[in-house]
Amino acid sequence: MASRGEPRSSISAGVPGTRSNALISKEHNRKLLLRHILNTSVSRIEIASLTGLTRAGAGVIVDSLIKDGFLEEELTKKPGKGRSPKALYIRDTALYAVGINITRSGSSAGICGLNGKIICAKSFPVKHSREETIDLIHNEVKKMLKGLKINPRSVAGAGITTPGPVDSIKGVILKPPDFNHWEFYPIAEIFEEKLGIPAYLENNSIARTIEEQYYGVGKLYEDFINLVVDNGIGGGIVVNMKLIKGVGGCGSELGHITINSQGKRCYCGNPGCLEMYANPKAFVTEAVKAGYKIKSWDEIALRAEAGEAYFKNMVKRMAFYIASGCTSLINLFEPQVIIISGELNQHNTTLIKYIQDEVNKSRINRDVREVAILSSDTDKSQGVMAAATLVFSCYLSSPIR
Repeated sequence: MASRGEPRSSISAGVPGTRSNALISKEHNRKLLLRHILNTSVSRIEIASLTGLTRAGAGVIVDSLIKDGFLEEELTKKPGKGRSPKALYIRDTALYAVGINITRSGSSAGICGLNGKIICAKSFPVKHSREETIDLIHNEVKKMLKGLKINPRSVAGAGITTPGPVDSIKGVILKPPDFNHWEFYPIAEIFEEKLGIPAYLENNSIARTIEEQYYGVGKLYEDFINLVVDNGIGGGIVVNMKLIKGVGGCGSELGHITINSQGKRCYCGNPGCLEMYANPKAFVTEAVKAGYKIKSWDEIALRAEAGEAYFKNMVKRMAFYIASGCTSLINLFEPQVIIISGELNQHNTTLIKYIQDEVNKSRINRDVREVAILSSDTDKSQGVMAAATLVFSCYLSSPIR
């Protein structure tokens, strides 16, 4: 097995020293072109403009990608006279990755395509031991691959996401809170041995940020922050199209921004962390204690949008907490946008408006430009596509880096 700190040739993350500059450039341009298409379709003229390549140069690469089975081209209908352009898109069978998402409340796994489609996926309940969980996921993934009759050579690898912190270089889960059975577990190595393909590990929130960058709203921006709000809060920071993770890879703990220095003590040891206040589960518990039959934040959001005063006030309070964290992030990084994802990203029209209003009152650059608060559009995959994107992002990384 290759060292986890080294690039894997099967994912084209590195370049053998014998390659000529021309071959390096060709490989770089092929992957650049694929990144611009991914989960959309464009014409040959558009792809030349997007990549900065000449039409002739882009055409040569497009032809090679069609020949190699990555792209398809079909005629689109154009109103009026003139020749209709052909649309390029990534084939469903171009390349596959296994996505595995393990959380405190259960796990899920699936097979995903380079074009952003989840081909099949399945969720599993919490098991008593990590070995049971690993064996269950392994067996189900094998069944999926066999049932789909996928050529093993077309599977680029397996992406694994878990609560953080994790050591993504060594592929080891470190010591996440309330995740005791998995402490210091070399999960990537285990899955590599079982599945026979390269495996990559990242924490859930960072993986969802990478998914956002490749397949979601984030692909439209060079600088953005993804704030993932579930029972905990995490996220990712992208600056100049690069993910910022810190020296040890454990940065971007956005839930541990202090919003009240005299506030509740967090399990991390600090008082007043954002995660202690903007917690959907805590709001549900509060509503139940007040006599309401509520089971999820989604129900709170729906009743707020229906105009019920009690729930509108809850949403306003949640917005105030989230906006406090967003304001600190904006003042530090000045992103183009902040994207809200996770459990809060359901029926959130009212919530997003409230957050935007609060942020506009307090950020330091409010008189210069607005930093938009947006909803994620990648929250429907149960974490499976985010995990698979770890593999695809590695595959699509330029060999020049």
